[in-house]
Parts: sequence; C-alpha cells; structure tokens
Amino acid sequence: MGAFSVWHWLVIAVVAGALVMVLRRRSSAGAAADGLTQAWSLNLPRGDADTYSRAEALRDDIGRRFRAAAARVGLATTSYESVRGNGDVWLRLEFVKPEPERPELSLRCVLALSIERHDFHHFEHVLRIEAGRGTQRHRAADLIELQDDDIAQLVDFARGARAAFPKLRSRRLRRQNWEFWRPANKVARLRTDWLGSSLGGVGWLSVGYGLLLAYAGSESSSCRLFGECGDATLGLWLGAFGGALLLGRHLVVRRRVPLVLNAGKPRADPRALVRMDSWQTTLNGLGDRRAAVQAAVLQRLEQSKPAGVTVRGELIGYASVDGKVEREQHVIAFRRAVAFLHLEAYGKDLYVGWDSHVNAGIWREEDVARGLDRVSGRAVVARHVVQGWQQPNEYDLTDASFLTEWLHAALVGVVKQQLAEHRIDQDIDFTIQRESRAAALQAEDPGSKGGKLGRGLLRRKA
Repeated sequence: MGAFSVWHWLVIAVVAGALVMVLRRRSSAGAAADGLTQAWSLNLPRGDADTYSRAEALRDDIGRRFRAAAARVGLATTSYESVRGNGDVWLRLEFVKPEPERPELSLRCVLALSIERHDFHHFEHVLRIEAGRGTQRHRAADLIELQDDDIAQLVDFARGARAAFPKLRSRRLRRQNWEFWRPANKVARLRTDWLGSSLGGVGWLSVGYGLLLAYAGSESSSCRLFGECGDATLGLWLGAFGGALLLGRHLVVRRRVPLVLNAGKPRADPRALVRMDSWQTTLNGLGDRRAAVQAAVLQRLEQSKPAGVTVRGELIGYASVDGKVEREQHVIAFRRAVAFLHLEAYGKDLYVGWDSHVNAGIWREEDVARGLDRVSGRAVVARHVVQGWQQPNEYDLTDASFLTEWLHAALVGVVKQQLAEHRIDQDIDFTIQRESRAAALQAEDPGSKGGKLGRGLLRRKA
C-alpha cells in the first residue's frame, strides 16, 4: 500500500474537508436566516391580496350559498364562523328539521367546512367538509371548489331527502400518484433550480461511488501485494471530481442574492388579547334610549379622537345555552391597544361599559417553498403569514393606558349628560377597574410555545 498510503489518503482528506465546509456553511447560514426573518417579518405590506383574506371571502361566499339553498327548501340553519384574522378559516352549519306533530323528534345535521391555504400553488385554497347526521359521519377532503349542485345535494342530505352522503362533483386534488386524472397541486410560481440540483446530484453520486470504488480497490489482492491500485486511484479521482462539483454548486448558490416572495398580510392583526382595564355601570330607565345614547357616545369619540385611533362597529355571534346569540360591539384601536365598547338594553335599564386589552397577536412568516421565480428569474424563498405571538412591552401598555383614559373620559361625559338630561338621580362609581401591569408584561401565549417574537425587545433598562 505504499503508493496508496500518502497520495490517495491526501485526496480523501481534501474531499472530506470540502464536504464538511459546504455542510457547515449551509447549516449556519440557514439558522441565521431563520432567526433574522422572524424579526423583520413584522414589516410586511398590508392588503387584501394575501390568501388569508381571500380565504375569508371564500368562506363568506360559501356560507351565503348554503344559507340560501337551505332557505329555498325551508330548512332552519344556524351558522358559526371563525373570528376574522384568527388562525384557521372555518364555517360550521347546523341544520334542524323537527318532525311534524312530534316536537320531541328532530333530524339534526352538522356540516363543518375548513379552508387550507397553499400560497403560490396552482390551487391556493383547498376545501375540506365533514358531515355528521345522527350517528353517521362523512368526510370529503381535497376539494378545489364547491359547486351549487353539490351545495344543494348537501342540503338535501342535511334535511333527510338523501339517505347516502352525496358524491360531490366538484373537482378534487390528486391524493395518490396513480390518480393521474386528478390535478396535482404543485407550486406554480417557482421552478426547479436545475443547475444547482444537477451539480448537487452528480456531485453526491460521484463522491459516494468514488469512495466505494476506492475502498474496494484498496482492499483488492493486487493492490496489497503488487501496489497496483488502479481502481482505487480512479475512485479517488472520481470522489475528488464529485467534491469539486459540490463545491462549485455551493459557490454558484452563494453568489445568488435570495429574495423573499410574500403576498403580504391582512389589514388587521389577529387577536390574542391580554386584558388590561374595564369599567361598567347600569343606567336606570334608559333601556329604550340605547340607540340615542350610542349615537351620542360615537359622536363624541369621532369628534375627539386623536390621530391613529380607529372606531368601528363589529357584529359578533356565539353559542349560548338556547342557541346562537348575536350582538353589536364597537372596537376602538390604537396601535396594539384594543378596547371594546358595550351598550346593551336589559328591559328598562341600559348597560354601559368597556374593556381594554393589549393585542399580542401578530402575523409571522412561514416558509412555503424555495426555488427560482418564474416571473423575475431570481432565487427566492416563498412564504406566507400565519398567526403568531409577540409579548407586550411597556410602551404597548402605555398606548393601552392612553386609550383607556381617553375612552373612559368620553363615556363618562356622555353618561353624566344623559343623567342630567333625563333628570335621573343615580349614584355611579366612575372608578376604573385596573388589572396588573406586571402580569400583562409576563403574559404567555395560551396556545403553542412556538411563534413568540419580541421577548426582551423594547424593554426599559434599570
């Protein structure tokens, strides 16, 4: 092994060193990019072009079509939907058909629709339906669309006009490779980096086969007895060639300046509220004047609101003990501070109150795919936004305190004005019920442990 012991092992060391350098640089660069991306992803442009906003619009359209189809056949429907801007997009429809002259009997069916997002794919929204009727359970997944005929058949299934779950005619995605008649949901915006893939594939194949050939040749009898190690030498040179290809691929990829492809984030942030303060009271005898009191409060807020403060109405619905309850609330927001204004009539009395929060919910980026952009030709990483968590800091609490004091002062002024105008003699405690600021600063994500941003950022130092 005289000819093999020095020169050949030197080539092996060079090849191995090149591979280690490539792998180390790749792993360290990936970790640094992941850490930095989470910090900068907060500055994404807002709009309605993202798949999340369009998924909510698609859900609203499907819900409207379901309710219209159920109304045409006289089927009572109760619908629930995911809160706007919060995680998953879903719709739940509950159908109840009482039996004539048998109030204790009823046919009940539940349809649950969820929408998955696949940014930059051929089909960016994929539907999934789960149905339950009595003890029956059915599921239809990987739906590209939901046609009106399918909605009508699902409504017939819900009211018992169909015994079997309908075979939906809407197109479905390919789930198995042998389902060639169905479309595959591939990434449409990106194309494969054939140069990098070819260099990497041939390089790793050459290194593996070359080292195997070198080892087999060095162990042969002719090499050990006579020093004729032709196969070993060929294998080492083949391994060196493969290492050179991998190194070349690394240099080619490294010279590219990668861009981030993202359609943006919704106009409103997701809600993950940390409670701050609250105040409430009941005004005697003003229940029938709810609309007038609400108009007075909103007028005062609009006239005195500082720059950056928004005031808008919001309808909310939730399941109660006797069915769905819907009510109106007004949302007052300033940066990450959010307050909810409540005016509800209970008989002859009027409940007035508010509660303020810091919103720890944010949109953060998540990788979808990597490749070359078909439009620009640049190397890109495609990403979309998902709900995340950013721990509040002292300045967020300052904004919330400002919003609290401004809203409370406006509401107190209207309440005193209404009491004086209607000559109501009533003692009211206007003291704000304040929550712990320290507890708000230490709030934790009630969901998963991942997705936290900003821990330690913008904190005051002693």
